[in-house]
Amino acid sequence: MKIFISYRRDDTAGRAGRLFDVLVTRFGARNVFQDVTAIEPGVDFAKRVDEAIAQSDAVLVVIGADWLATPGPDGSRRLDDPDDYVRREVSAALRAGARVVPILVNDARLPTVTDLPDDLQPLASRQSVALGDATWHQDVDALIRRLEGEQVVDTPRRRSVMIGAAVVLIAVTLFGWVWLRGGGADGSKSNSGEPPPCPVPDGSWTEIDVPETATVEDPDGGTLTVYTVTAASYIEQSSLKTLIVLTAELSNETPDENSSGSNDGYYNWAVFRALNVNGIAQGEPSCFSLVSGDPTIEPGERAIGLVGFESSEDPASVSLVVETINYLKIDITPSA
Repeated sequence: MKIFISYRRDDTAGRAGRLFDVLVTRFGARNVFQDVTAIEPGVDFAKRVDEAIAQSDAVLVVIGADWLATPGPDGSRRLDDPDDYVRREVSAALRAGARVVPILVNDARLPTVTDLPDDLQPLASRQSVALGDATWHQDVDALIRRLEGEQVVDTPRRRSVMIGAAVVLIAVTLFGWVWLRGGGADGSKSNSGEPPPCPVPDGSWTEIDVPETATVEDPDGGTLTVYTVTAASYIEQSSLKTLIVLTAELSNETPDENSSGSNDGYYNWAVFRALNVNGIAQGEPSCFSLVSGDPTIEPGERAIGLVGFESSEDPASVSLVVETINYLKIDITPSA
């Protein structure tokens, strides 16, 4: 898949760059076009952009709070200038019949027809995707899955409030026995898309000897996040199904002096895309509990959670690799 990112530099350069980094990790540098990285010195800018749009499977139009109103040298809206590079990019994509996706950041809204020049008005009817700073990882993950053709259920944004460890553990105790029978509080999985809490492994579970090297660093968008799996256990639910629960820690290592709203990490069930058992992805988490810390992980802080995956494979003596939202791999294969 080839992706073109259109953005206005003085409106969304930082967030567009952060999105570019994630997409490159997933699709490869040759398949993601961003002008500042993809155009060599001396190359005709307009011609190269037109070629890239024509070759793209999707054009992502990153729209921030000032995308519509940014003025040009004469004080008028840049978007009203037929030679404005953003207008040319979006207009070319719409004419070409490309899959154009408005990406709303910084609490921006989708422009209406009356906001736009004639050649850009079809943009107002395109399905948009919002990427929030506090929910960046899960939002980008949902975007990627949509681009890849997966059906994604929209979930309400998690509130950034402190969740006490005692409250969570009480909830885990109450719901754990229901989960082992395959459901939520009412005996069925929540239809919000968020999985139920994980049961707390006890003496009836089999422990997995997780290596000390089960950790990766992710320097994403100015936030250095460290993912670590500190423990893992599993229990057989049936002859065909095993539940594997990981104790996973996320740390935000970004120095305090460089902190800002965009440097906050975020920790919820969507942070872990899948568990690969013998190279086969088991799908998104089946359960999740935030045991300690705040889901919004500010610089210097950490959060710990339980993340569970269902598998039809015996995890005792096979390869186990956790895949994070940015497609980083954490090898938790038991020691021989």
